[in-house]
Amino acid sequence: MIKEFANAKSISEAAELLKKPGARILAGGTTFFEFYERGLLSDVETIIDIEEAGLNYVVEDSQNYRVGAGTTLEDLRRNRLFDAPQYQALKEAVQKVEPVQIRNVATIGGSLCSALPQYDPPIGLWALNANVVIVGGDIERVVSVDEFTKGFLSPDLQAGELVKEILIPKYGMSVGSSYQKLGRTRFDYGIVTVASLLEIDGGGSVKNASVVLGNYHEEKPFRAIEVEKRLIGHKASSQTISEAMGVLDDTSPPSAIHASSEFKKELAKTLVARSLSTSHERAVHVR
Repeated sequence: MIKEFANAKSISEAAELLKKPGARILAGGTTFFEFYERGLLSDVETIIDIEEAGLNYVVEDSQNYRVGAGTTLEDLRRNRLFDAPQYQALKEAVQKVEPVQIRNVATIGGSLCSALPQYDPPIGLWALNANVVIVGGDIERVVSVDEFTKGFLSPDLQAGELVKEILIPKYGMSVGSSYQKLGRTRFDYGIVTVASLLEIDGGGSVKNASVVLGNYHEEKPFRAIEVEKRLIGHKASSQTISEAMGVLDDTSPPSAIHASSEFKKELAKTLVARSLSTSHERAVHVR
C-alpha cells in the first residue's frame, strides 16, 4: 500500500529515499501507473518522483553522448544530435512510440528500467552498444545495456540503486543504423522489432555489426550474434544478408496471441534484411 509520495530534487536525494522499505522510482509514469492499475505494485510504500532531479539532458564528451535517465522520448526525438545516420536506430525506435502524448512523458530511463522485451527504445540502445550508468549511495558503476537487462521485468538494479544516465558511443564515419517494426496498428507493440548497426571498412566489407530483435525472446531483447558473425568480414550484399538470415531458422521465438513462432521467425528475416540494407545504405553515404 502506498503511504508516501516524495519529490526528489537531486539524484543523491533520490538514492537516499530509495533506502526506505518498498520505495520505487517514478519517472514518466507510463509503465508505473499501468502496473499499479493492474494491482502489480502492492509492495510499493513510497513513490519517489524524479522529474525535478535534473536528469533530463543530453550532453557530449570526447567518447559518448550522455543521455540523462529522465530525458523524455519526445526530447530525444527532437534532439538534432541523433539525426545523423549512425544513430537512426534510436531515433526511429523513439518515433515508433505512439501517440505523442506518451512520448511527452515517457523517459528513456523508464523505458529501459521496465525491462520489457516489447518496448521500442531499448532495442535501439542495444544496437548502438550503449552503456548504463548506475548510482547508489557513493558508488557509481557502468554496465552494458545488454547486461543491464537481466530478464523480464528484471533490470540490473540492486537495493538503493537507480539509473543516472545512458552512454551512447560517438561513432565515426562509415557507420549506419536503422530500426524496423511491424505491429497490427502503429499504436501497437511490434509483433517483432529489429534494430541494426553496420560499420563498413575502406574495402566495403562489414567491420562491425549489431543485430537486435525485440519481442523475439520471452525474457529480454534477442541479440542475433550468429547473424552478426556471418556478416563481419564480408561485403554487405543482398546475397550475404540473405545467407546470414538462414541462422534465424535455428531460433525459436515464443508464440503470441497474434503470431505463431513460425510467423515471427519469417517476419524477423524480412525485418532484419530491411534493417541491414538500410543501415548499409546509410553507412556507405557517411564517409
